[in-house]
Amino acid sequence: MRWKYGSHYVEREKELSVIDPTAESKPIQAIDYSKLDGINFFFILGRSRSGTTLIRTLLDAHQQVIVPPESTVIVDLYRKYLQAQFTKEKILEFYHDLLREGKFKTIWDIDREKLKNDLLNCPEPDFYKLFKIVYLNYRSPYPHQNILLVGDKNPLYCPHTAELIKIFPSAKFLFISRDYRDNIISHKRIHATMMRTTSVLAHNWLIHNRSIFQEMKKHPQKFLFFKYEDLAAEPAAHLKSICTFLGLDYSDSLLDFYKGINKENKHIKGIMEMHQNLSNPVNTSRTNLWQKQMTTWQIKQADLISGKMGEQLGYERRYKNFSLAAYLFTRPGVFYSTLSTNFFHSVMRMPVPVKNFIRSMMMLIHVPEWVRLTKKQKKNDDTN
Repeated sequence: MRWKYGSHYVEREKELSVIDPTAESKPIQAIDYSKLDGINFFFILGRSRSGTTLIRTLLDAHQQVIVPPESTVIVDLYRKYLQAQFTKEKILEFYHDLLREGKFKTIWDIDREKLKNDLLNCPEPDFYKLFKIVYLNYRSPYPHQNILLVGDKNPLYCPHTAELIKIFPSAKFLFISRDYRDNIISHKRIHATMMRTTSVLAHNWLIHNRSIFQEMKKHPQKFLFFKYEDLAAEPAAHLKSICTFLGLDYSDSLLDFYKGINKENKHIKGIMEMHQNLSNPVNTSRTNLWQKQMTTWQIKQADLISGKMGEQLGYERRYKNFSLAAYLFTRPGVFYSTLSTNFFHSVMRMPVPVKNFIRSMMMLIHVPEWVRLTKKQKKNDDTN
């Protein structure tokens, strides 16, 4: 039984073991266990709709980097497995827990039988080796060889930045931010009901960016910060800086990432529906939209809530003076944002089955509205 929404599926557990290999994906090399210790992790952090998927795609196009689509498997499972003794039975338990995570089982293109065998055959397995094997089994649409880095991109990890630093002390972090007003506009295209209000979205932006910024101040050597607007305006220069920071060779061919995306691949379709700009070269078409699309009242709300943090990240507030009317008007949205963020933060700490049940219920509530908004936006784009 399946509930279809867009290109994704919420499936029954009995269907988890079935997956059809796709000819559209590049074949992956056999795991060389002797090289696992030389492969390092890095993380792409930023509020959703800030360019994190663009960075993920650009770096996944590098032949020595693997960056799968977002999934919460690391934060979901590290409490259970970080210090585990991995017997054969424990590895199989780890494998089945992986398959319970929604995005891992729906949008990661993986040969599950190969993954299971690679995990079981790992000599001296530990938490880090097993997760490297998981990421190396992702079948990217781009060719890879001599992998040096595996990356993880997930906006949900922003409030968990401090935890990630403790779990992966040698990891590097890419922090990308986007003008909070443009970020609000982008979210309003996909979110429903209360989640679409300016005050909620402005406070969500604040929480995510502040969490990363605070850790960046403590560990500046671990972070590279850049703005989406700067990347869009000068993609080659900023991608060179990113490659240098990560210890990678740069090639202009990385900017041709969009040519390697097969939009008919069932694993990529859903990502493309959410991030339609990936079909094009990096461009500035989605910058400074707020100047035309936000009302004065909306800008005042956003500046009040996110403005101070925005200034620390290089954005200029239009309205700097305190507005009592805006303050009182935005309190319900700020309260809702705080409450929902704390709730989801608590969910991330719950046992995997409970966590996945709650997420499934949330998807059943929000996805139909997201599909409606996506179709409406597509119709508007076609008309224009």
